[in-house]
Amino acid sequence: MKRRADEPEDPDAPDDRPSRTGQRMARRAVIEATRAVVEAAAALPAERYDRLALSPELRNEINIVRNLKASGARNRQVAHIAKGLSDARQVELQSALESFAADDAALLAHEVKLNDWRDRLIADGDPAIEALVKICPRADRQRLRQLTRQARDGDGAAKARRTLFKVVRAAFESKG
Repeated sequence: MKRRADEPEDPDAPDDRPSRTGQRMARRAVIEATRAVVEAAAALPAERYDRLALSPELRNEINIVRNLKASGARNRQVAHIAKGLSDARQVELQSALESFAADDAALLAHEVKLNDWRDRLIADGDPAIEALVKICPRADRQRLRQLTRQARDGDGAAKARRTLFKVVRAAFESKG
């Protein structure tokens, strides 16, 4: 009997080719990843969505998704966009979404730093104020002392903490 070219020589050797089920699962995973990218693009706030470099056709299709509520029609529209989205376009859209996530992470880290400074000012008082003024020379010492005292005391402490945070943020923004 003649052997086919694609048959392994040893019938007991494992077959390295993926099964049909494995192939279907891989295709489905790619489609789901593409759908997730489209959904994420549709869920962006308007200011970030406008910054995306999209073709007019793709922008129109995603605008349709943005205007639809969760329904079968929305799912069909997302599937339609995902099927028509080329691999290069998907990678480009994904990288734009990841850059937004990186921006969010940097902003969160900055907010944490400002919160730490506010807490340090409340806990340490004048030494922390002097340290902040060394870093941010334009910071208003008198205002910082006043807000620090108010944040420690019971009356209006929550409002003073919020205001102190805003003053610390302004000090760091004026630093640069």
